Amino acid sequence: MGGSRWRAGLVGLLSMLLLAGCEVRTTVAVAVRGDGSGTVTVTVDLDRDGARRLPDLRDVLLVQDLRASGWRVDGPASTAGGGVRVTARRGFRAPSELPVVMDQVAGRSGALRGFRLQRTHRFAKTSYRLTGTVDLSRGIDTFADDQVTVLLGGKPYGRSPAELELLAGGPLADRIRFAVTVSLPGGTTGAPSRAGDAGVWSPRLGARPVTIEASSTRRAPSAWLLVILGAASGLLALAAAAWIIRRRSVERPPSYVHIPGGPRKPWEGDGDG
Repeated sequence: MGGSRWRAGLVGLLSMLLLAGCEVRTTVAVAVRGDGSGTVTVTVDLDRDGARRLPDLRDVLLVQDLRASGWRVDGPASTAGGGVRVTARRGFRAPSELPVVMDQVAGRSGALRGFRLQRTHRFAKTSYRLTGTVDLSRGIDTFADDQVTVLLGGKPYGRSPAELELLAGGPLADRIRFAVTVSLPGGTTGAPSRAGDAGVWSPRLGARPVTIEASSTRRAPSAWLLVILGAASGLLALAAAAWIIRRRSVERPPSYVHIPGGPRKPWEGDGDG
C-alpha cells in the first residue's frame, strides 16, 4: 500500500473529528535507536466532548489499509480524562527508511516534508542529525483530501472555516494542536522545547512552516578505555624489556677477558681467577 492510502487514513480521521467539532491533538513522535533504526508513532487525541459526539468511532474508523502497510494501529481507546486516543506505529530499520515512513504519514506534499536522518560513526563517537519541515500554513486545508474536496463542492470539510469554528466553539488554531517530537540517542539538542529526552516542535495551525533540526552525539568511553589499557600494556612491555637489557649488561659478557693487574668488574671475585 502506498503513502497516499495512509494519508487518506489520517486525513479521514482528522476530517471526521473536525466535522464533529472536536478538539484534536496530533503528535508525531520519531524515536531513533543507536544503530539508526527506530519507530514513528502517530497519536491522535480528542477531548471528552469529542468522544461523546463520536461514540461509534471504532466502527467507522478504517484501519485495514494501515495495517496492511505495516502500521500497528491501537484504539480508539479511552483516556484518563474521558477522551479517546488512536495510535498508529511503524518501525524503520535504517536511516534511509525514515523518509518513506514520514511520507506515509502525510504524503510528500503534506504537512511533513523532507525528513532525513543521518548517522555518522567515528572512533568512540556516533553522531545523529534529523531534519525536516512541518508546514501547517494552509490551515485546516493542510489535512484536506483533494478528491473529497471536489465531491463537497470545493469545501474540504463541507463547511467554511467560519462554520467549523462555530461548531468547534473557538478558533481552529486553538482546537487543533499539532506536535512533532524527536528522540535521539545521547539526548536531543536543537529543539525549542523538551519533554524528557525528546525535543518538541509545536507548529501552530495557519502559521509559517517550522524547520526541524535535531542532533545528538553518543560517545563510547569503553573504546577509549581499551586504547588506554593497550597503551599502558605497551609501556609496561617496554619497561620490562629495558629492565632485562640493563640486567644483562651487568652480567659477564661471553667475550670478556680479564687483564691481569687491571680493575676488576663487579662480577669478578677476589681470587686469582
